Amino acid sequence: MYHLFVFSTAYLFFLVFLREKKFYKQIVTFFIGLVIFENAIVLLQNFGFIDFLWGEIDRRDYLGFLSGTLGPNKIVLGLTMFLSIAALLALSLEKRIKINRTLAFIAISLSVVNLLISGSRTSYLALGILLAIVLLFKPGKMLVSLGVSLVLLFGITFFVPEIRNKIVEVYQYRIESRISNKEQLRDSNVTELYEDLGAGRKELQTRFLLSLKDNLYVVPFGAGFNNRMLFPGNSPHNMYLTLINEVGLVGLFFYVIWLLGYLFINFKTYKTLGVFLKAVVLAMMVTLLFGEHLYIFRPVFALLGLFLFVVALLISPRYFKYGF
Repeated sequence: MYHLFVFSTAYLFFLVFLREKKFYKQIVTFFIGLVIFENAIVLLQNFGFIDFLWGEIDRRDYLGFLSGTLGPNKIVLGLTMFLSIAALLALSLEKRIKINRTLAFIAISLSVVNLLISGSRTSYLALGILLAIVLLFKPGKMLVSLGVSLVLLFGITFFVPEIRNKIVEVYQYRIESRISNKEQLRDSNVTELYEDLGAGRKELQTRFLLSLKDNLYVVPFGAGFNNRMLFPGNSPHNMYLTLINEVGLVGLFFYVIWLLGYLFINFKTYKTLGVFLKAVVLAMMVTLLFGEHLYIFRPVFALLGLFLFVVALLISPRYFKYGF
């Protein structure tokens, strides 16, 4: 509850103070610097220059996964990079906003590298949805930015082949080796692909639904915020099912309304930011079928704060009195 309160309060703070253009530019510059710094730490860890930064218990539980100062859950690194890419790409493509685009594209390219290294399949899906939506509504701008990012990405992997090898290794382990039958890709067999790549999510969600059926009294209003007494063990890795358990259909309704509300914000100017806002929200709504990353569970609660910050960055320019 503390984190939910802090993130919500900080979000309101940013919505108010980011209307000041000078403050907005300073915050964006600071954000770009933080993204580059975090990416550098993760890459230096993968090169062996920096050790695992969390405790021994986390090293054991997460098999020593290298994620810089971020939590060592793969999805934390992956979605942090995804949200960073979305925000910086949106600001770089919006002509009215003046930022250091050179640094922004360096940050974007490094973020793509670490998103790929994260091995988070949920993050891969989120990035795919974002790119598909933006290409649909802003194809010209997106193709140019993709070209710049790919050139930078190629340069990084060309001059540092260890990064390329790491990306290939992660892809083979997290994607290729998990697909039991390669013909699934050709036939677009979504059900079998989900079973192979879902890391047991289907079984978790089936077990959770069976348990929920035996405790139907929690469906209207839930068993309580962060209350797992009725369903001990692993979460269902589905935000919507988790919310039914904790706050019931009533709470789920308000949660979905909150997310859908972002889709109806009107951008008379800064329309590129509007497209990216909708793309980010839709990517989150789809991927929440496979995780609880927009919530305050201990391993991933910081993602909710970052999401709200990115939303504030994309919304605030609507309130500038004059062009940036």
